Amino acid sequence: MVSSRSIGVFATIFGMGLGLATLALPGGAAVAADKGPPSCAKIFFRPLPPGQNDGEQEAGIYTSRFSHIELKASVKSGEPQDYYLTAHNKKLNPLSGSVPAAVVNCAKEKKLPAPGKAAASCTGDRFAALITHAGKDKVALLYALHGREWEFCSAGTLPGEG
Repeated sequence: MVSSRSIGVFATIFGMGLGLATLALPGGAAVAADKGPPSCAKIFFRPLPPGQNDGEQEAGIYTSRFSHIELKASVKSGEPQDYYLTAHNKKLNPLSGSVPAAVVNCAKEKKLPAPGKAAASCTGDRFAALITHAGKDKVALLYALHGREWEFCSAGTLPGEG
């Protein structure tokens, strides 16, 4: 009779062997290193807890080798009044012209409403930042969750890295 412990040991050794075999394949690590940024990404943020100091407060940061964004909020009387995105502590550049088709497709792919008229102020139970490449620009959109519905808050292009 085979014990569950010996099956677990076998599974661990087999898994380690598969991992080593993958690394040994020609170009396996090189393919991962050459992979560029995703064309469409959704990042979730939580809101600030109540009782914050008035002024600008940072609610969250997302950093990867491809992007750096912060979710910030304007706080008044201890309550967040408006959330917005920044990149390296700089406001996003406004979108020039209409929203690119790549951005609309990305929103649809991530099950978010198409960007339309921006909300007057952005508050919610949870937040999602959508980052997509539209030509040479990286566009970031901010959405707020109200109950079960996502509301489009704002959009802008990320400033050039470096």
